[in-house]
This record gives sequence, structure tokens and C-alpha cells, in this order.
Amino acid sequence: MALLVCAGSACTTRPTPSADAGAGVDAGVDPWRLVLSGLPGTLLSAWESPDGVLYAVGGTSTSALVLRHDAAGWWVMDSGTNHALWWVHGSSASDVYAVGAEGVVTHFDGSRWTVLREGGDFTLFGAWGASSSQLVAVGGVVTSSAPRAAIVSKTSGWGELGTEGLPPGRALFKVWGAAANDLFVVGEGGLVARGVPGAWTVLSAPTTERLTTIHGAGAEVYAVGGLREPVLLRLDHGAWRALPVSGSPQLLNGVAVNRAGEVVLVGLDGYLAEGQGDDFVVRPLPVRSGLHGVAVTGSGFVAVGGDLLGAFGRGVLLSRGPLEPGALKTWPQPGTRWDAGVPDAGEVDAGEIDAGEVDAGEIDAGEVDAGEVDAGEIDAGPPLGPGELCEDPLRSCAPGLNCWFVFGPFHSWCGATCTDVSECGASGPGACCKLPGPQVSVTVCLPEAACDAGS
Repeated sequence: MALLVCAGSACTTRPTPSADAGAGVDAGVDPWRLVLSGLPGTLLSAWESPDGVLYAVGGTSTSALVLRHDAAGWWVMDSGTNHALWWVHGSSASDVYAVGAEGVVTHFDGSRWTVLREGGDFTLFGAWGASSSQLVAVGGVVTSSAPRAAIVSKTSGWGELGTEGLPPGRALFKVWGAAANDLFVVGEGGLVARGVPGAWTVLSAPTTERLTTIHGAGAEVYAVGGLREPVLLRLDHGAWRALPVSGSPQLLNGVAVNRAGEVVLVGLDGYLAEGQGDDFVVRPLPVRSGLHGVAVTGSGFVAVGGDLLGAFGRGVLLSRGPLEPGALKTWPQPGTRWDAGVPDAGEVDAGEIDAGEVDAGEIDAGEVDAGEVDAGEIDAGPPLGPGELCEDPLRSCAPGLNCWFVFGPFHSWCGATCTDVSECGASGPGACCKLPGPQVSVTVCLPEAACDAGS
């Protein structure tokens, strides 16, 4: 068996590592095999159409990556955007949606990808729909200084929906549905909610850790996540129950359940476990890359990942099933970019914000100018500068900075986004330009104390 290894646009084949034999794998269970490695971007999600066409999406902080596998082999596709894509879902091989950074939504119609929306301070981390017309995407802002949820849907014309029923200040990471009118969302602070946009009911969950993914089949529903410790939850007769996590992963990123009730969990450092019910076994893998997503296929499962704590690169794809490597061909149709002029002519430019309540209403002359907010911040001292801890709720980062929670040391620092460490001198000696943690796709200037986190 050969392995396809890619560096940039060049790909070569190598013998599959010996771990491919799957030492310790249960009798009758296919071993996991590394199919693609060294891809020019981290893969974050995969989805297979009912007729067996596989899509995998991801990217870097400055580019998107879309792969397709069909009867003709592997394809690299132009998605129409330069923003990393965090999730892919569809109804058929010619009706596929991918969502990601800066609120991007792009659609594949069987010929080309077309960007349907783009722009905003939020990332869309997950999408699901019982049908193409009912697609819902969720996400939010994950900075410590101004966290919030974001929800868009096809029925709303990809405009933002309200978050009524959800607690404020908590980003959402995934959405999955038992039916079109029975959705689950998960997010920060152990948030699990059930319902539909505009009518959510928050469910009690035995954790306050970040929940990153939820998935199920029939009565079997699981949620995973964690930052300080891995979390695995199972829905049992309407109540969430915490399960022990086999092995010692730093955190769990993805979960998938097939119709037979088989469950696959993935996490950082090449962590992958399989099981049913409450029992799971860790599987040996030929990679130590971070695994972010796992998807059910017609012949098994596919897991994807790469460098989740560095520069979002070196993507990998693994399979439990007969998926073969091959040369990466370029899809013949380029993607269609977003026309930024369309939304600029709408309500935002000429509506309520320019001439309405914001300019002449309560915000300018009301509580914000003369009330508790202004007086409280001034009394707390000057704004925090680059590289300063921002864990005092009464103090905020200076303009141009956000408060970033950093995985590993589990502290928050003020920092600006960056593309190179040369931009980070203001954060002090030894500063770095890096991802603060999972579920973030932009690099940030961080002080020396945060620079070894997750390395």
C-alpha cells in the first residue's frame, strides 16, 4: 500500500508506515490508514455524499483548501475564497456547502464553487441541514474580550439570525440535527442547546468546558470538547452524562456516529478512539498530527487534521475503509468570488445604523455615555497593552487589541493579529506570532510566556 505525501503542489508516494497494520485492532475491524499527508493546509472537516463522493475542507490563515475524491480520483478545488473553511455539509455530490472564517459561505453546484456570503468579525465553525433548503450554520467570536454567538441560515438569505434563548457571550462551534425541527448546538462554557433558531432550550450538561462537536445517529448522540481537560458526553434518556476518556488526550475535537452505533473520537496529537455505548479503545495511528474532524462514509470513517496549533498546515487525511491515495489533480472550474459591493448597498449602509437609533438614540445620549459602563472602565485604570494579561473583567485591551485565551498555559493576553513575528515587538522580548489555540484561524502576537503553549 502506498501513501501520498504532498509538499506544496508536489506529491510523491511512499510505502505506508508499519503502524498501518493496526496493531491491537479488534478482529473484524478495518485498521486506520494514512491516505494523504503534508497537504498545504490543515483539513478541518470532511463529508461524503450519498453516492460516495468525498469532500474535505480546511486551509491556512490566508487560504482555503478543498479536496474532492470521486471515481476519477483526487481533486484540488478552488472554493472562491481565501478564508479557511471549517465545515462542509451537503445533500448530494452536486449540492455542497462549506463555511468558515469571516462568515464565509460557499456552495458547489456540481460545476464550480460560488461564494454566497463573506465578511464579518465571526467564524462559522459548523453547518447542518436535513435538506439543502434548511441549512443552518453556527459560529461566533472566540476572543476573551468580546465573545459572542453567530447563526446564519439559507432561509434568512445568509443574514445573521438572533440568538434568543442562548446565553450571551458564548461562541457556538457545531450544529447537528435529529430532524429539521430538532437541532442541537454546542459551544463555550459547556453550552448545549436544542431547538431551532429563535427557539432554543438550553440543556443541563455536566461540564463547563468548551464543547466543539456534536453528532449522532438514531438514539445515540455524543458531544466532545475540552480545553483544560478532555470531555466526552453521551445523551442518555434525555439527560447528558459524562464518560471517561480513554488514554490521555489534551482535548477532543471531533466525533462521528454511524447507523450501527459505532462512534469515533478524534483529538490533538493524533488521538483517535473507537467504541460503542460507554466503552472506547484508543487506536494506534501512524501520525501525531492534530485531528480535528471525523466523518461517516459508506465504507467506514474518514478523519482529518494537521497542524492545529502552529501555522495551519501539513494537512492529513486518514481512512478506515478502502480509500486510496492518488495524484492531486486541479478541478477545471475556478470558484466565483464574493461581490463585496452587493451587501454594501443594503441596510447596513443606508439603514438603521447610519440614520437610526445608534446615531441619535439611546447609545449616544443614554447609559453608555453617562452611565455605569463609562464610569466603570475609567475607574479601573488605563487600557491594557500588548502582551499584558487581560483576566480582570473590569479592564479591557487597548484599541486594536483583543483579549485572547491561549491553549496550554490557559491564560489570556492582549494581542493584535499578525502574519510574522517581526510585527510583534510591542509584545516584548521573546514574543511570537502564532495561533492562540484550537478553533482560531488567525495568528496573534503573544508574549514570551505564551509562546511555548501547545508546541
